[in-house]
Amino acid sequence: MIYLNNAATSYPKPPCVQAAVQQALSLPPREGRRGTLGETDAAEICRHAIAPVLGVREPSRVFFTSGATESYNLILRGLNPSGKISVISAYEHNALLRPLWALTGGEGIRIVPFGEDGLLSPDAIRAQAKGAAFVFVNHCSNVTGVIQDLAALSQAAHESGALLIADVSQSAGMMPLQLEDDGVDLAVFTGHKALFGPAGTGGFYLREGVPLPAVKWGGTGTGGKVILPDEPERFEVGTQNLIGLAGLAAGANFVQQTGLSNIASALQKKVAFLHGALGVMTGVRVYGKPSGGAAVSFNIAGLSPADVGYILRHEYDIVVRTGYHCAPLLADAIGAPEGTVRVSLSYYTTDAELTLFLQAVSDLSAGLSGVT
Repeated sequence: MIYLNNAATSYPKPPCVQAAVQQALSLPPREGRRGTLGETDAAEICRHAIAPVLGVREPSRVFFTSGATESYNLILRGLNPSGKISVISAYEHNALLRPLWALTGGEGIRIVPFGEDGLLSPDAIRAQAKGAAFVFVNHCSNVTGVIQDLAALSQAAHESGALLIADVSQSAGMMPLQLEDDGVDLAVFTGHKALFGPAGTGGFYLREGVPLPAVKWGGTGTGGKVILPDEPERFEVGTQNLIGLAGLAAGANFVQQTGLSNIASALQKKVAFLHGALGVMTGVRVYGKPSGGAAVSFNIAGLSPADVGYILRHEYDIVVRTGYHCAPLLADAIGAPEGTVRVSLSYYTTDAELTLFLQAVSDLSAGLSGVT
């Protein structure tokens, strides 16, 4: 099997992640706050591993959840966007869109357009952010792979008096990030993609001084009788996914040791190769341009995205993703009303796998698949 759906969940995981999960399962739980083992808390170990990957100097500003969806739900409920103006783009994921619409009824939402190069401009943000409370930016598109300039967009949002809230689910672990220096106020991330962690891991970064009320309450093993404790427990109530966090810490350490710049460079070369090869195939339309992300979307004339995905899986044993990719506003914006076929790479994706994939697409586009 050739697995090219890493923007959904990365596969395979590094051996160190598999070993860390197995070890965590075989040893007593590392809950430093809830027992007398005296072990360092697994969440704290993971916090110190994740912070440098995100470009955050103080690990205590990183909080863990089950992933970007839970992070956005907690953040939005805490910020309470109802009655306020929120600026988004067509790149946003349903992890944001669905809770935002649920809490606002779709009122007060402004959609900022992107340019022909796929980028959001600071001037466009300024124009839309007047009177806004929040600007949401998907740092790396999970459809086209375009990378946004967080520093410039953050400055534009702040000049308008709005918070800049970023989704780095696709870019975290794939490239160097500098969330703190870029002036990002909040950022959500997930652990099971380029960070190579297990499913059900992730969290968010909260800049020091940005107020965020807690909207989820429960046991923490610390604090007074019924008084909500301070951070990080304020945002991490209940029993944490210690097994998953052990794996996520190992994944974060892996990308740090491999080198985020090395990972980014390797992926950019592979993506450029794919864009170039797909772009010259008859009947194939590629969306966007190489921009730093590891997702490449395309369609083949005469075949629906679902048809292409089915044939690739059942005739060639190649796994891709088809449809809207949980970014429903983007399909019409890029002229793909049925969605796209998405290929998303990992650091582990080989040149040989890409060559076989391109041959399969070439067969389909030329009508040589043999499928009846």
